[in-house]
Amino acid sequence: MSAAPSALRLALTAPSGAAVACTLKRHLSPATVGLIARSLPISGRAHRLGGMVYIRTGLASGLQRRRTSFRRGDVAFWPQGGCVCFALADTETAHAMDLIGGMDRYAGELDSVGAGDVLALAAA
Repeated sequence: MSAAPSALRLALTAPSGAAVACTLKRHLSPATVGLIARSLPISGRAHRLGGMVYIRTGLASGLQRRRTSFRRGDVAFWPQGGCVCFALADTETAHAMDLIGGMDRYAGELDSVGAGDVLALAAA
């Protein structure tokens, strides 16, 4: 029996058609990354909060390694809202979240995403 891969490669697709490559890393939050992997594909309406854009997933996972500081390109999970969050800028959040990975070479593809736009997250 082979072990689960330590990194999960994903593509986040914006309404413009731009795809952002993402990597979720199991060692950062094993239970949450595993839950997301089993739930793909995930899509939802975009919401903006400060320097982040996020989608509600309906997934329930506990907080594993809490933090409130994120850098541009980070991908986080907010357990209280069941949301996958994408940091568009360096930001401090009021709510603790788990860092679960990052966007590969983020170049601003999501900067123009507005509230209500649909984002889709799928295996790459």
